[in-house]
Amino acid sequence: MKKFIALFFSLLVTLTTLAQKVNQGDGLLDGYFSIGTGLTVPVGNFGSNSMVNPNAYAAKTGANFDMNYMARFSNYFGVAIMVRSALVAHNVVSTGGYFNGNDPNYAWSAEATPDKLKMAMAGLFTQVPLTQEKNLFLFFKPMLGASFVAQSATTYNLIAREHGYNDGTIKVTSSGQSYSFTYQFALGIKYNITPLFAFTLGMDYLSTNPMFSPQAAIATGSRTYYQDVTPYYMRMQMMNYTIGLALKVH
Repeated sequence: MKKFIALFFSLLVTLTTLAQKVNQGDGLLDGYFSIGTGLTVPVGNFGSNSMVNPNAYAAKTGANFDMNYMARFSNYFGVAIMVRSALVAHNVVSTGGYFNGNDPNYAWSAEATPDKLKMAMAGLFTQVPLTQEKNLFLFFKPMLGASFVAQSATTYNLIAREHGYNDGTIKVTSSGQSYSFTYQFALGIKYNITPLFAFTLGMDYLSTNPMFSPQAAIATGSRTYYQDVTPYYMRMQMMNYTIGLALKVH
């Protein structure tokens, strides 16, 4: 994520410097730096809780934080760059309930740490005014980039139902990072509060397909066994709803 942030600010400085060196009308018309936060809602198989769907991940609604830079080269078109961090946890209640109903020897419970999804993207930016005063705008951003899952872990607690079985835990963690292609379509409004500050409200659809390389640590009594799990890809589809504040930087 540090590399993504460094790239973001490098591009920000480059575009801002360019804007300061050219005359109005010959280069960038304006540029805004914004920060935002909001909710991440999993959709598709990623958010499905179906017990009969083998691809269901049962992800729960999480939170996101992002930084954006949007610059216009004309009245309606420009470019945008973004870095974002999103936290999305696996809904282990349904998983634990499934194991509870199908394991005669153990009672299952589970807990999960959120998946930490990091991403950086760039793309086009277009906006149209919605009022004659031109202080309220509708914007659209199609963007492409890369993402990776920085952390993922799920712990299953096993309680023996009968004598002769030891209690235990199974902890599945994702090791390593795999960069994957990411795309996003964002739609929102920008309201100019003052000549320098603007309020933004937006939503976007985001899709990525990272590879998970998990390892299972199985502990029973005083012994722990480690077992690699076959790496797999998971398509993560999300709807993000954000609110933010933008500063005009040129």
